Amino acid sequence: MRAEPASEGEVEVEVADEGGGIDPLIRERIFEPFIQGPSRVAGKTGSAGLGLAIARAIVDAHGGRIWLADTGPGTRVRFSLPVA
Repeated sequence: MRAEPASEGEVEVEVADEGGGIDPLIRERIFEPFIQGPSRVAGKTGSAGLGLAIARAIVDAHGGRIWLADTGPGTRVRFSLPVA
């Protein structure tokens, strides 16, 4: 995880891993509730597919934005928030 100043009045945070990445078929919907890739079906891992949807709701509530970065390997989620 890292944080750095973005545009004036914003901070940008990146959370990354070195796993297999996000399935290209669901990248556009990954921040929607209950969206999971084929390897993360709820019955196998106990995951409900809510983590990134909750993260988006929190970031949105604070006037920020969240997105997937197009760098690899793994998954990189970035979000920006206004500086208080």
